[in-house]
Amino acid sequence: MLFQILITIGASQALALSILLLLKRQRHIKDHLLSMTLMLMFGIIMLFNYREELLATHLPLCLHSFTLAYLVLPVFYHYIRAATLDQCPGITRDALPHFVPFIVVAMLMATNYLPMPWEEQVLLLDAIHHGGGPLWFQVVYYGLFFLMFPFYLWRSLRELQKHEEYLLTRFSYTENVGLGWLNRFVWAVAIVWVGFVVFEVIGGQVMDYRTNGLGMNMAFLLFVGCISALGIYGLRYQAIFVEPAERVSEKPVVPLTTSQTEESKADPEETARQLQHLRRIMEEQKPHLQPRLTLQDLAQICEMPPHQLSRLINDALEQHFFDFINGYRVQTFQQLVVDPQKQSFTLLALAHEAGFNSKSTFNAIFKKVTGITPSAYARQVRSSDGLEPATS
Repeated sequence: MLFQILITIGASQALALSILLLLKRQRHIKDHLLSMTLMLMFGIIMLFNYREELLATHLPLCLHSFTLAYLVLPVFYHYIRAATLDQCPGITRDALPHFVPFIVVAMLMATNYLPMPWEEQVLLLDAIHHGGGPLWFQVVYYGLFFLMFPFYLWRSLRELQKHEEYLLTRFSYTENVGLGWLNRFVWAVAIVWVGFVVFEVIGGQVMDYRTNGLGMNMAFLLFVGCISALGIYGLRYQAIFVEPAERVSEKPVVPLTTSQTEESKADPEETARQLQHLRRIMEEQKPHLQPRLTLQDLAQICEMPPHQLSRLINDALEQHFFDFINGYRVQTFQQLVVDPQKQSFTLLALAHEAGFNSKSTFNAIFKKVTGITPSAYARQVRSSDGLEPATS
């Protein structure tokens, strides 16, 4: 009973978050996809959580958590695709093959399960509970756990990795553009899937190892915990479920095409001239002090096409745009930290003055570049210069 109550509370959060998305004034296709995902998750959890109560009331809904699972996976994947693209196409004609498994499963349920008398449904569910069941259900069951789940988890993580690499070539910051929260959510869902496979498929179906539903309940508790974490993060740190007070607008950036990359290749002399021009701009105009500097912004300052600037940084300097700009910010911070006129400033204030957006980003980048933390570096250089250390 306790597990059932806790799971119901978690499922209710999915429903509430879905409604919050639909109440946003300015909704995008990705908002609708995420809302649909959460609504389907709510349905799956509730059908599983109250399967015995539904069976007792003669409602033939117990197995339809599998049907909804075949639908939620492609919907969630297309939400990730929409979230990782500047232009959100949503579900297009090319996406229709992803929903064929759901249609097939829905037809199997409609022709094999729904027409059964209630007594036969009870016998079927009892056979399934003991690792049996007809062939059509075995196809649905094992296809979900061993084909659909791993396929869409892999595709989702690959899309997020590509997006992260893309951001490194176009932005000098990750705040409000990174999708680390979504990456963590997908990994958490992967852990839930492993729990289902271990306790339900291998333990329950293959080895006939029963724990009175404890393993399944723990897996579902972890599932609703992931949903709760998603809601907390979305409400506190990201404008996901509510309308932001000030919408952050980014210039649309079109990914480079192969033809653009080939056309932008220059001879060594031209590359050296462009590098000298870029370094002069960075030293004289210091564009890295702009906290939200993008590749397009720097390309405008340098008066060159964005794809040409990207090629220059990626190929000639063998760096991402993100690392290139933040390297200059680290150098600026190192200059500020030994400036006698800046000794009353905190290290975080100096980091903001150098162009960093947040403390966590600053600490991570500084340690990556220098090998030590900002506070350790400040103590080291200030003690050698006889300056008073500042607090972080």
